[in-house]
Amino acid sequence: QNTFSENENRYLSKVSDINWREIKSGKAQSSLTKIADDQFPYHDFWMQTSTEIGKIMGKKDIGGVYLGKDHYYFEKILDSDFDNNRYYNNLRLITAMQEKLGQPVITMLVPSPATIYKDKLPKYAVEYDSIQKYKQGNEIIGKENWLDIRTLLEKESKQSQVYFRTDHHWTMSGAFVA
Repeated sequence: QNTFSENENRYLSKVSDINWREIKSGKAQSSLTKIADDQFPYHDFWMQTSTEIGKIMGKKDIGGVYLGKDHYYFEKILDSDFDNNRYYNNLRLITAMQEKLGQPVITMLVPSPATIYKDKLPKYAVEYDSIQKYKQGNEIIGKENWLDIRTLLEKESKQSQVYFRTDHHWTMSGAFVA
């Protein structure tokens, strides 16, 4: 059994993941489906083939992932996917922590790869309003405690790769800049 997919940067489901609680509750069926998908013979080959066929057919996104320029893939995050209440509550918790500690708490919202690599998104790609999220954070946390690294990452992205092409993690260069 394969345990990790380098292409998808995730651990694959395997038979040993099923337990008696899932069997009794009826959730084992969905686990078995995930296992069958993940452990299908030549899984990575078929996933890559499916993506290439989608590109040839002119698809701009497959399974919630935008197919960007220069082989960049971007998670499709819409405003409807963003939990505004949770975001607001988290910002309020940070300000409460600052007040309780009596010290500043520096807060950094890590930009998505789509925010930094806008030029690599496919035409007409729709993304959540990151500008509004940064504005809201700056207002609630306070400019002196809000660390906005977008400009630094955008500048660095012109010289080196700051995010991996196929997922949302930044490279060592991106992490260093942050």
